[in-house]
Amino acid sequence: MTTTEYLDKALAVLERIALALESKVIVKHATAAQTPQPPAARPEPEAPGTPAAVATYTYDQICDAINGYADRHGQQDAKKLLLTFGATYIKQLKPEQYPDVIKAFA
Repeated sequence: MTTTEYLDKALAVLERIALALESKVIVKHATAAQTPQPPAARPEPEAPGTPAAVATYTYDQICDAINGYADRHGQQDAKKLLLTFGATYIKQLKPEQYPDVIKAFA
């Protein structure tokens, strides 16, 4: 294993650790900020011809998809694909991009 390969693998591990820590901080803050809400009203049935709802994904699902892709195809290929979404880091992705990211990294 060359030094560059070793450093790439070490970087991948550090990025995963950072993502895991960020996820725990986000979850911790989210649970502390939650207050009980009254039950929501039932949504009205969609009228015919109304576009179907877009699937929603969590940040953790996005991380899992990207890390899985990196495991299968390599860290460099994952980074290149992430750049196509205008992001250098997963945190830079916008939630409206998540469905397309899931498809790309599947």
